[in-house]
Amino acid sequence: MTKKQLLTYIYLRREIENQQERLSRYPAYESEIVDKMENIRKEMSVIRAAIDALKSPMEREVLRLRYCDGDACRHMPWREVALNIYGDDDERQMQAVYRLHGRALQNIREIEA
Repeated sequence: MTKKQLLTYIYLRREIENQQERLSRYPAYESEIVDKMENIRKEMSVIRAAIDALKSPMEREVLRLRYCDGDACRHMPWREVALNIYGDDDERQMQAVYRLHGRALQNIREIEA
């Protein structure tokens, strides 16, 4: 799993939301839209499984917060990630989040290798 793949999760989630909206407006295209949504869900599932395979709960959490839990098509800002994990966003906690994120990316690549 690469950072680029992780970055796509939030956009895939948004695409599912858009497809659901299309389905409500254009029921005649149900089979086409449902097939697309299933493929997107599979892609999202692969990303979640890769995150879940990490041994460290802190590493899993930093990746989920940053790449999966943002609003609309916006990844969660690093300060919010630090606040969620450490309850503070001062420079020390920000650096700790960056280190945790780096280790998580390294470990997620090693799992898949």
